[in-house]
Amino acid sequence: MSMENAKGLCPCLTERFEKSFLADSHAVAMKNAAAKHNMKELAAVPEAARLNRYHFSNVVKTRDITHQKNSGRCWILAGMNLLREIVAEKLNLERFELSQNYIAFWDKYEKVNFFYEAMIDLAGRDLDDRTVCFLNQGGIADGGQWDMLVNVIEKYGVVPKDAMPETCQSSMTSAMNGLMNTQMRRNALILRAAVRSGQDPQPLKEKMMEETYRLLCIGFSVPPKTFDFEVTDKDGKYICDCNLTPKQFYDKYIGINWDDYVSVINSPTADKPFNATYTLPTSITSSADVRSCTSTPTSPPSRASAPGRSAPESWSGSAPTAVSGGTLCPACSTTLPMITTPPTVCRSGCPRRIC
Repeated sequence: MSMENAKGLCPCLTERFEKSFLADSHAVAMKNAAAKHNMKELAAVPEAARLNRYHFSNVVKTRDITHQKNSGRCWILAGMNLLREIVAEKLNLERFELSQNYIAFWDKYEKVNFFYEAMIDLAGRDLDDRTVCFLNQGGIADGGQWDMLVNVIEKYGVVPKDAMPETCQSSMTSAMNGLMNTQMRRNALILRAAVRSGQDPQPLKEKMMEETYRLLCIGFSVPPKTFDFEVTDKDGKYICDCNLTPKQFYDKYIGINWDDYVSVINSPTADKPFNATYTLPTSITSSADVRSCTSTPTSPPSRASAPGRSAPESWSGSAPTAVSGGTLCPACSTTLPMITTPPTVCRSGCPRRIC
């Protein structure tokens, strides 16, 4: 784009626009109204409201509406609403919610780990590299999708809402995200410097993940290891199940087979024909875009062996060994499912905490 024939704005042209605007009494009236009132409210057309009739021929019965408030956790609320129906139907409950805050806590925890591992993996690239810039500019946010929800639940389980209720920060995440992204960008420079000087970045990352955990606990509260599940059903029957772990609760009251579900996408571009399955690149450093796995629909790959879940070759120190159902930490021999590329943070007290 040379713009050799581009023309600037002449002041006389702007003067003509001004005269035209001031001569239009309707435009001046709108200007005066907009100075004192919300533009969206001014644009409302009362007659149009008559067309918005919320009556439908087909209605899916469900429980109370849930509210994500000032956050971008729609995907978490949608997933929790799907799963709560299983619990509510099983126990004959009129009202019930699962904790969205619990899932959001671990989602952010895993996203930060992914970011730090990405910075380690990409330490050899320049700061103005497009991938490095993209990751640092975006940081972490509230958004996500089905497979992210599945992986978090498989690793951490779920809890009822009263076991980890909402906080001000979980319902209004903008400030929290800003603090975390500032912290992450600072730490990214430290990790890059360590890798470039030949140091093992993992001890540094462990301290950074402790900072992340503390910040999440301050904002979202401490996730429960065990809790008592107490509800009253539609008939007034009291139900109490004590000392459950989040994974025990999921297995006992939900327990669906995630491999029975897939994400269906509609991305009508030339490189993504319908009736095919797709995957993401196998690592952050891959130059491949979203690509086709097969030309016909097939069963999805298992999450443990799905592309994008192996350790980058540029890791310092011992990388986890791939085993059936997850990875094996070389320090504590704990097998944990993989959530993102690279491996997730271990919760078992592993001294290396790289699995």
